[in-house]
Amino acid sequence: MANLRIALVYFSATNVTHTYAQVIRDGLVDRGCAVQLFNVTAYASRQTPLRLDGFDGVVFGFPVFSDFAPSVINDWLPKLEGMGKKCALFLTYGGRTTGYAHFHTRLLLEQAGCQVLFSAEFLGRHSFNVGGWRVLPARPNAQDFAVAQEYATLVAERFAKEAPVAAEQTGNNSPALAKSNPWYGRMQFVPGL
Repeated sequence: MANLRIALVYFSATNVTHTYAQVIRDGLVDRGCAVQLFNVTAYASRQTPLRLDGFDGVVFGFPVFSDFAPSVINDWLPKLEGMGKKCALFLTYGGRTTGYAHFHTRLLLEQAGCQVLFSAEFLGRHSFNVGGWRVLPARPNAQDFAVAQEYATLVAERFAKEAPVAAEQTGNNSPALAKSNPWYGRMQFVPGL
């Protein structure tokens, strides 16, 4: 696994996805990978083409807003030059579901020329609401971070393989990694990714 160069590209308006990106970066570094973070939250960061040619793989991380990745990301992703790079995706959410975000973001990444190997989702506090109610206020927590570390291990293993990796076909949850109770941290794998 050593000597992999990985780009970790993320959007984080509320710091939840940023927090997971740091945990995943640390996990990849612990596994011998060189990781460069690209925070594409600010408008200016998406105006310069993202160069992926020096990387062995790319991890993309986005929050879910109303069942999709943020609209500015959905507009930006098709403009990338994926160059057939191996990619992994993670989504963060604090609402009821990730909706169409896995499927839709995968399509956009594939249109950009990325080879999406798998996708995961992580819980975080719900940040945007006008009613003042609180959902998952103490998330992410240590258990969530442990699952994110498992995700980092999977990223390093899958990116290190020479040939494309067949997608997990285990239903919605990877038995080895998913937690049975969705409110205690989980990593779900979307069939067909």
